[in-house]
Amino acid sequence: MRGAGTRRGPKAPAASRSNAAASVASLARSALAPLGLIPALLAVAVATAPAAARTIDVHPRGSASHPLQRAINRASPGDRIRVHHGRYRESVVVPKRLEIFAARDERRPVIDARCRASVVIDVEANRVSLDGLEVIGSADAFTVNFVNIGSGRVNDLRLANTCGEALYGVNVYGKGAIRITNNHARGYRDAGYYVGSIGSTGQGSLLIRGNTASGNNRGVIVEDSAGVDIRVVDNVLNRNGIGGEGIPSGIFVHNSDGMLFTGNRADDNGVYGIHVDATSDGNVLRGNRAAGNGTADFFDEGAGTCGSGNSFPLPAC
Repeated sequence: MRGAGTRRGPKAPAASRSNAAASVASLARSALAPLGLIPALLAVAVATAPAAARTIDVHPRGSASHPLQRAINRASPGDRIRVHHGRYRESVVVPKRLEIFAARDERRPVIDARCRASVVIDVEANRVSLDGLEVIGSADAFTVNFVNIGSGRVNDLRLANTCGEALYGVNVYGKGAIRITNNHARGYRDAGYYVGSIGSTGQGSLLIRGNTASGNNRGVIVEDSAGVDIRVVDNVLNRNGIGGEGIPSGIFVHNSDGMLFTGNRADDNGVYGIHVDATSDGNVLRGNRAAGNGTADFFDEGAGTCGSGNSFPLPAC
């Protein structure tokens, strides 16, 4: 279709039509020539595209030492490491984004540092996921450690202080939208789950949900944090009363403002069920239950603590 205002010109002589046809053919060849580059470009794209994530299987048997760390070292970011049943006598550092998980339909694999390392699993990268493992054997510090890590996940771990001097089952320090879910921690001299000095959780929250803790000095500690999204939700924190770093309790809140505690159970702890100290203000508690604790089920020394639906009275928020 001609555009508006165009006019048809005089018909060209035969020779001119021939030359015109040749010109059109030449233009067509020029226009189509780049299409020949498509296979080459596709080949380059395929060659430079990131490789698909692999699943690497790890077994403890064999002569190789440190099989889990060796698998971590040879993995690429985004790979999955499937850990088969057995005892892995090592501590590991995870410096890249990996999913490390227990093989299904097998007994839980055990990562045991044998009291030879302060940290059993030291996470040094964002978006690391740990799932279904038993982790033990910290000599004197932390079983799983996140320091200034932006995001990560710890799910369904069994954590224990088997050497007698470990402080925390899971330690989160500095920052991070870390999700701590469905784990069990026992025997720690400070807390099963510790979060401290959290300056940022990015676009997410630091979530402690659905965990259990028993036989520790304290179940959960939230410390030195304010202006960030930290949520302690639906945990069972019972029978924490061993000697250690502080006053035995299910939950201890120190120098932290504006945290959310909801749906937790804190029974039969050594001194307090839930303890909010005098340096902690504006914390919100909803639907928590505490009973049978040594001195008090709820001890609030802070200012502006509020909530509803708890087993102890609080002003509404």
